[in-house]
Amino acid sequence: MDYDKKWGRYRLRLSKNYIKKLSDLLLRILKLSYGVDPEAVGVGMKAKVSS
Repeated sequence: MDYDKKWGRYRLRLSKNYIKKLSDLLLRILKLSYGVDPEAVGVGMKAKVSS
């Protein structure tokens, strides 16, 4: 994980394999960050990971 001193934020790099492996967790984290109920079915975001 890299830290950007100019913007004061961390930069994350996620490989395709990592995204595929943890897509449910990543989707839950994104929903929480946008204030969407992660338990609600069919609400909010949809994950699309191409191979």
